Amino acid sequence: MKIVAMCGFLALGMTGLCWAQSSSSGSMEAGNLPGGFYVRPSCVKPDKSVIGKQPVSTDREEVLAYNSRIRRFNKESAAFNDCIKAYAEKSDLDVERILSVVNGAVAEVQGNAPPPAPMAAGNMPADFYPASPCVKPNRDALGAEPPAQDIKAMATYNLRVKSFNDQAKNFTDCLKAYQDKAKRYIEQIRAATRDAAGDAGAP
Repeated sequence: MKIVAMCGFLALGMTGLCWAQSSSSGSMEAGNLPGGFYVRPSCVKPDKSVIGKQPVSTDREEVLAYNSRIRRFNKESAAFNDCIKAYAEKSDLDVERILSVVNGAVAEVQGNAPPPAPMAAGNMPADFYPASPCVKPNRDALGAEPPAQDIKAMATYNLRVKSFNDQAKNFTDCLKAYQDKAKRYIEQIRAATRDAAGDAGAP
């Protein structure tokens, strides 16, 4: 009886798994970080009510005080808008950093150089996004394929092949789940940015 070594090793090139930012809304399920992980803007929105009503009198002091409150409010509003703009720009850097980490995990599998990480700082620490927990199986552990005539050695080898294929599938599934979770976190960052922009536009 001739025994043939099992074929169909999973190709660990992971071609096509590298992804860019998704434009879909996605879901808010748990991902690679704890819920509510993303920092909220520290921008302080000025209170328009402090301006008060426009004076109807021609009292010079009342008019000057009113105009002074308007100037202060406008200055605080400009600072608030600048703060929100900076927050949004830094959130883009945080998204780029997630993409860099996740695509770097795929590049490592493919044997390619990882994509460069953003040079500038975002709203989060540079190492805020966790590396992939997925463990790539070692193909070298299979060893050399024995002669087909050696039934016992071939049976042992086929068991190693099956184990490797199982590990390779688990690794592929793990990396795909890692990517999917990252997409959900990118949407959480985008949602935080939209909320901040909405606060800026609200009266």
